[in-house]
Amino acid sequence: ARNEARQALSSAEGAKAIAQRREALNKTSGAVRAILDAAARKEVSGVRGRLGDLGTISSDLDVAVSTASDMLDHVVVDTTSDAQQCIEYLRVKGLGRASFIVLDQLNQWHA
Repeated sequence: ARNEARQALSSAEGAKAIAQRREALNKTSGAVRAILDAAARKEVSGVRGRLGDLGTISSDLDVAVSTASDMLDHVVVDTTSDAQQCIEYLRVKGLGRASFIVLDQLNQWHA
C-alpha cells in the first residue's frame, strides 16, 4: 500500500511538473518571445533559444529545478554582439527587456 501511495504521489508530482512547465512557457515574457520569433525570421543572429527549452530535465527533478532556477527564461546567444543586437531590436520595437546568457563570455570564465 505504501509503495502504491508513493507511486501515485510521484505520478501526481510529475503531472504537476508538466503543468508548471507549460504555464511557465505561456508566461514567457513578450520580450523573450519577440527575440525567439525574430531569430526564427533571421532578423537577429546568434540566438540559441530560451535556456529552459535547450535541455531536458528528468521528471523527478523538474519541480525542483524549475523552482530553483530563475534563469530558465534567459535567452542564450553566441556572442556579446548578438546580445547587443537583440537588446537593440527590443529597444527599437519598444518590446521590453530580456536577460541573456552570452556563450563567448562563459568560455572566458572557463579558460
